[in-house]
Amino acid sequence: LHSSSGSYTAVALNETKPESMSSLKATVVPLPVRRQQERNVYALPSQRIALSYLGGTRYVPLTEIMYMTAAGAYTLLTLHGGERITVSKPMSRFEARIVSPWFYRVHKSYILNIVYFREYLCRESDTAVMSNGDKILISRNKVASFLQAVEEVTGCIKL
Repeated sequence: LHSSSGSYTAVALNETKPESMSSLKATVVPLPVRRQQERNVYALPSQRIALSYLGGTRYVPLTEIMYMTAAGAYTLLTLHGGERITVSKPMSRFEARIVSPWFYRVHKSYILNIVYFREYLCRESDTAVMSNGDKILISRNKVASFLQAVEEVTGCIKL
């Protein structure tokens, strides 16, 4: 198939004919879109992220990132060793690029790495306690889905 907007990749169709041209187009994915989807696989532990700053670019393994904090157009990354890095990119950019079950956006201002999640507190407010003791606020409407993700990703058994 050819298109003025770019190449298309063919997909196997059922033996029945499509009902309309729009249903046919829905089953065919443009090649540039498909390539982008293939890049968005779960992050592997060996993957690194390039963080640009004034002096250059630093490559940090994803496994070292404990959590990210939004600060307007900036994002503050807290690493496992306690180091904090400020990057002049909004957190939404990180959320779009890091597609991994280990990273979860628990609040509009926080994305955390489930590997470093230690405890859930619900007394005063819904809070995630990280392995270094830092407390991260969890949005009320994301508590259940976050705890479900923790169980699924870590294989944790809830008693």
